[in-house]
Amino acid sequence: MHDNPVGILEGVPASNYHCAVLGEASNSALKIIDERTPAHYRHWVEEQNKPKTAEQEFKEQQHFRIGRIVHSAILEPDSFDDDYLLMPDFGPMQSSKNREARDAWLATLPPGTSIVKQEERDLALAMREAVLRHKTARLVIEGGKPEVTLRWQDERTGLRCKARADWWNAELSFAMDLKTTTDASPAEFGRSIAKYGYHRQHAFYSDGFRTLGAPIRHYLLLAVERDPPHAVGLYHIDAAAEERGFVIAHRAMDKMAACLKAGKWPAYSDNIEALTLPGWAYSDRG
Repeated sequence: MHDNPVGILEGVPASNYHCAVLGEASNSALKIIDERTPAHYRHWVEEQNKPKTAEQEFKEQQHFRIGRIVHSAILEPDSFDDDYLLMPDFGPMQSSKNREARDAWLATLPPGTSIVKQEERDLALAMREAVLRHKTARLVIEGGKPEVTLRWQDERTGLRCKARADWWNAELSFAMDLKTTTDASPAEFGRSIAKYGYHRQHAFYSDGFRTLGAPIRHYLLLAVERDPPHAVGLYHIDAAAEERGFVIAHRAMDKMAACLKAGKWPAYSDNIEALTLPGWAYSDRG
């Protein structure tokens, strides 16, 4: 919320950080503003603030569940077992009796309880072991602090901003984000950077650290494959990619600031617009 203190903050609960406020810039908000429309962003804010039951939490998309579980196992191993409640084995879910037993157990849990199944826990620990076998990645996570929250006011647009760095080493002036992926090879993960906007995230986080008086020299991306052998890649982006990230981040922030000032969050044009077909539609495939 806007009464949250400005600074580089430790120990901020995830529930507090992820509370969305209209007109507060975050990496997720900038992604929606830039890739969709302000109207989509406003709808996202409204959805983020709706309470979730334990069952809804359990049914979230598997990709994102695994990412959060892996983050905890690798970056906060001492609290992993306390943060994720292991689900009992109810047997095959083809059985209605087993599903009923599972649902009854879920109904006893407070909303927001983090649950992990045995196979998810085993996967997270295997990925952690792979990171620890990577000599440079192991050094990176030996010194520093996990889940550091940044809150600042952007000097250029006046927007309140927030970011949550997976890892921050103040002494060596670097931040790191952990990404789970299907392919951590340099070529394929480079495509992931472009697809998911990790260069925009790099720029936005760098702005935050700089504004708060702790500029970072490096922003690292630790990529870990979800499938065995859980290969690991540790990367930083080059100058051209970094520059492009700043262009995208600042463009989205300008759009957000303009919408906030006008009090309007439009979708697409109100006019009749001309459309053309994509290039592939003009070639015969018969």
